[in-house]
This record gives sequence, structure tokens and C-alpha cells, in this order.
Amino acid sequence: MRPATRLRASIWGLALAAAAGGGCANDPFDPSTLPNQPPVVRIFVGGELQATSYNGATFHWAGSDPDGRVIGYHVGISLDEDLPKVWAFTTEDDTTRTYDTDQEGRAAPTLYVVAQDDRGALSDTASVTFPLVNFPPVLEFIRDFEPLAQSFGAASFEFLGFDLDGDETLEPFVDIRYEGADSTVVVPEGDPGADPATTWVRLDRSPTRFSLGLRDIPAGDPNDEFRQTLHVRIEDEAGSSTEFRYTWQVFEVRGEVLLVDDNRTQAARDLFYRDALTAHLGDQYSVWEISGGLPSRAEDLWLTLSQFDVIVWYTSSSASENLGAAQSALQRFVETDLHPEIDGIQTGRLLLENQAVVGPNSNLTGTFRSRVLGLSSSTDPRNALERYDIARNTIGTLEIFSQVAGLPDLNSEGLNYTGGSGIYFGLVGIVPLADSQALWKFESYRWGGPADPSCRLGCEPIVAVRTPATGTARSVTLAFQLDYANAAGNAIDALRTLLSDHLGIAAVNP
Repeated sequence: MRPATRLRASIWGLALAAAAGGGCANDPFDPSTLPNQPPVVRIFVGGELQATSYNGATFHWAGSDPDGRVIGYHVGISLDEDLPKVWAFTTEDDTTRTYDTDQEGRAAPTLYVVAQDDRGALSDTASVTFPLVNFPPVLEFIRDFEPLAQSFGAASFEFLGFDLDGDETLEPFVDIRYEGADSTVVVPEGDPGADPATTWVRLDRSPTRFSLGLRDIPAGDPNDEFRQTLHVRIEDEAGSSTEFRYTWQVFEVRGEVLLVDDNRTQAARDLFYRDALTAHLGDQYSVWEISGGLPSRAEDLWLTLSQFDVIVWYTSSSASENLGAAQSALQRFVETDLHPEIDGIQTGRLLLENQAVVGPNSNLTGTFRSRVLGLSSSTDPRNALERYDIARNTIGTLEIFSQVAGLPDLNSEGLNYTGGSGIYFGLVGIVPLADSQALWKFESYRWGGPADPSCRLGCEPIVAVRTPATGTARSVTLAFQLDYANAAGNAIDALRTLLSDHLGIAAVNP
């Protein structure tokens, strides 16, 4: 007989023997009477366990039971060496978690998993520690952006933010505050209490590339040369943040007149203009020294100029790069309603002293001359002067005659004028347009001699113009250096008359 046949016969033989033995059978088989074997669980994280470049990880686990089935898992996670304080029961076999990293951008969570079978038995505890690394965000000025070195309550900045873990990990907001504000409080933009001078203000915007057009910037500490610091902060979803700081001078906006010092070398001219504005306005005017150059962004310049009603801008005797760069902003200034909340049109007004507004050395455009200054780009040939050198004339004085009532005649005496040399080099007469008014003329030029024959028959060049001819002037242009014409001691009074009678700026200290 073959072995298989013998096996089946043995089984049937046992069955017949049992039946013959008193007709009794064994009790039905009960698996529960057998010892239960606990389940087994294991954890894996996509293969090798190694540091990731971010702060989140997806954990997977699997369980098996040799004598039943696994009905679920008890799962806990801990960031320290102790066992988890909270366990959760789940039938899932994976989880993705995100963790706050420490100041170095690191975290090392440990996952604990216990399987449970259908008879309530628990497996041994499986665990795995998964090191995580998060890079903090990066925040900087965009390329080629040059921030302001000085401002008057207004400035704009352009930033670039990014994250090496991916820009999508950045939170969609930017926080800003000024020096001295409470760094522990964050108030959302639009909230009545949102003020970066007192707390962080949260701006709802993408941090990857953004601009800040700031107004009402608190003035810096006068005991610290008016230095102010802007704090800008961005954050990623791991809780890591980067704070950017920029310090510059922020002056208090005083009065409605801004004196723009665009003169690099002549200290006497600076003193003259400051003395004149102080005599007329006391301390209620602001001074902006721009010898180092203007902001690289046109909007920065506009944000500064538009806080004032009148700009008094003086240069050296030659063409000014700053003035050339500011033409668009100055045109916008004299053509924009600066106070729309007031009935009527309240445009800005400009007093400009520049000896190169026309002629071969000028860098101003014809549009700027005509629309802002009310001047022709062409000069009257009779007024094209190579040089007015009163230090070597035979009379010793140069009369400058007023062309309108109220303005005094001026006198320039080069050898006796203590404020400077009193010599006009390269002066070119200017020609007003039809709606403009001449304010001063030089006296007939009759002592140039053979070396300077441009006015052999005599000429009286116009050297100052206002536009329009009547009402409040949009601009007053001086094509000669006014401080050189103070031999009679009345040049300051003449400048004050221009401010009050022509540009509508009343004296604070009459």
C-alpha cells in the first residue's frame, strides 16, 4: 500500500475505534483554549533613516499576528527621551507630522507604535527616531536696490525672501516694526491698534518679493543723530523666523517748506539759505542734504517731496546730476494736488536756484523747462554770456534790477562780499515764456572788454523768472547765485519776498 493510502486508513481507523468505544466523542475544538501569540509590529520611513531637509516626515508601520489578525495600532510621538504622554488608537498604517524646530532648525521626534490583535494582545513597542533639519528663511534687499540714507517720515524698501526648503514653506505674511516697539505683540494689518511704532504689524502678503511703502515713520532719536531702525520678519511653517534690520536717519517733518541742499562745496551758500529760511520761518522748515545723491527709486524721492508744499532747491554754479535725476518727481510735484481733501487744487511749488538751467552746460529737458519753470530752451543771443566777472570790472559793482513791484534791486560787489568771491562764471541769460514773468535783470554788461566781447553793445540778461505771471507761482527760477548779490545786505529780504509774495508762504516770524 502507498504511504498516502496508509495515512488515510489510519485516520479512519481512529475514527471507528472511537465510535466503538462507548459511543462518546471529544468536545468541539476551541481555539481560545490555546495560548494567544502576541502580534508583531515594525516601522519604516521610506527606506533609510536619515536627516531630511525639512521639518516634517511621513511614518509607515505594519503589523502581523501569527494566530489571528491585527485590528489596530496604538501610536505615540515624543520629542524627548520619555515615552509619549498621549497615545492614540488608529487603524491607519501611516502618519505625516510637522514639528517646530529649535533655534538651530533641528528636531528629532521619536515614533512609538504598538499593535493590538483581535484577542486584545499587544505587541512589543517599536520605535524609531527621525532627525529633521529645517533651514531658516532668508530675507534681503532685492538686487541693485539702494535704500535711503535719510528720509522725512516716508521711505520705500524692496525685499526678496526665500527658503532653501522651498518657498512654499514660507508663511504668507510679513511682520514689521520700528525700534522701541513691543517685540512680543503681533497685530494684524487693518486692526485699529496696528501701529509698527508700538507693536509688530502683520502684513497679509507673500514674503518672496515685496515692497514696503512706509509713511509716518517715527523720527529717530535726536540724541543719536536721528537714527531709526526698521525691523522686518518672515517665518516658515516650521516656526523658524528671520529678522532683517536696516538703520538710517529719519528726520522730523517740520513745516511746509523743504530746503534741498544740493551744493557740495560752498559753505557760505548753505549758511545764506539757512539764515534766510530761519528769518522767515523760524525752525518750521526741514533741511535735506543730498550731496551724496538721491534715492535710486523715483518713488522714494516722491514719498519725501510730497510731504511738503514748497521745495527750495539750490545747487552749485554748474549742472546738477541730482537735479537732472529729479526732474520727473519735481514735475509731478508742481502738477499734483497734494491736498485733495481741501477744495480746489493744491499743487506743490518750487523755488529753484541753478545757474545752468539753460545753455550748453544744462542737463535739464525742454519739457521740464517749459512745463515746470516756464522757460524757453533757447537763449536770446544777446543774453548768452561767457562770464560775468565783477571782481575785475572797473566800477566794482554789478546792479541787478527788479522787474516787479515789491522785489528790491540787488547789488553784487565781488571784492567786498564776505560770503564768497562774488564772481559769476558761465552765466547764461534766460528767456521766459508768454505766461511767465521776469523778476530780475542784470544791468547792461559794458565792461567785459576785448577778451569778453559777447555784449559789446550792452545787454541786460534776464536772470530770474516766475511762472505763471500772476497769482501764486508754480515755480520761481533763479539763474544766478543769489547769495553773491548781497552787497547791499538785502538778498535775504529778497528771498523772503519770493516766499511770501510769490509762493504764498507766510512768515512765521515777521
